[in-house]
Amino acid sequence: MSSFAMSGQNAVGILVEANDIDDGSALEIGGISGSLVPPRMTEGQMRAITDVLDGTMVYNSTVDLYFIRTNGAWSLFEYATVNTLILNKVGGNLPTLKEEFLNLPIGSGNVLVGNDKFYEVLGDGKIKVLRTGNYIINAELSVTNFPFTNRNFSLIVNKNNDLVGYLNRAQVKLEPNEPKQTRDFFGATGTVIINAVAGDVFDVMYNFDYDSMDLIVKFLNIGISKTL
Repeated sequence: MSSFAMSGQNAVGILVEANDIDDGSALEIGGISGSLVPPRMTEGQMRAITDVLDGTMVYNSTVDLYFIRTNGAWSLFEYATVNTLILNKVGGNLPTLKEEFLNLPIGSGNVLVGNDKFYEVLGDGKIKVLRTGNYIINAELSVTNFPFTNRNFSLIVNKNNDLVGYLNRAQVKLEPNEPKQTRDFFGATGTVIINAVAGDVFDVMYNFDYDSMDLIVKFLNIGISKTL
């Protein structure tokens, strides 16, 4: 049972299983058994609308997300959207090659938080972004058996096979705590902010300047967030 009502302050309401509207409402819909459904349309239909007022909202059925009109342009309504990808892995091995960067061995089977409207995990350390914008990229690694030798270490981000940022770059020199100790824990982390367009592919890669050695992984992490 629904009804139409007006208050003394010219507030308009559509009441469904509700009795009163607030005087400060320009339009209020009350009820507990249904929801408000905005216009639903494809990407092409949305773009074809002319003379659109700022504040207009539609549901874009092409990408299954809300869009809002601001400053004369359509933008993704991201306030309540999870736009973060988090990958986490515990255990395993981290191979090394002296002259070659390798993708961090963490992939689609290690997703803790994700959104397939924003990201596609293509393989180990390889992530495609599906939205244009600025991305905060963080990665970290920890191993348990790093040798006591001087080694150059790099943790990098490539975009479309080109180097775009160093997450971490250092010369590693560990000192033993005991005379017979030959290996110890080593960890590194870093963050970069990179602009990307939809379809760009990021590779998170590492190099230990050490040939043919399997390091034992304590944990690996990759996190990516699209800024609003």
